[in-house]
Amino acid sequence: MSSYAMHGSPVVYQPGQVSTLVIQQPGAAGKPLRDWNSGLCNCFSDCGICLCGTFCGFCLLMRNAKKMNENCCIPCYVPYALTAMRVKLRTEENIIGSIDCDCCTECCCGPCGNCQMARELKYLRR
Repeated sequence: MSSYAMHGSPVVYQPGQVSTLVIQQPGAAGKPLRDWNSGLCNCFSDCGICLCGTFCGFCLLMRNAKKMNENCCIPCYVPYALTAMRVKLRTEENIIGSIDCDCCTECCCGPCGNCQMARELKYLRR
């Protein structure tokens, strides 16, 4: 009996064969889910990050990418870079949220989301 996997490649199941199904997204295994260290609108909890995010948000996004061990030019050529970076950080650190929330954060209040991510990275000492 055969079926097709997500990318159209055939998957053949043989009698007696054991299949493994991944039901949890890979991330920080063993860590409990948690909230962001600071809220989306807590910009004044770190005035330096707030000022950088307000007057040079693109520079802050590039600095965040570098702290996440990504190429600092990612924001230059990746559409919705902030969303991608927030998803990566949430996954690695088991932060509660969803891709929908990350996308809405970028579209509706991107500078605040960028500052929140910078505060989180500072909290993590990256």
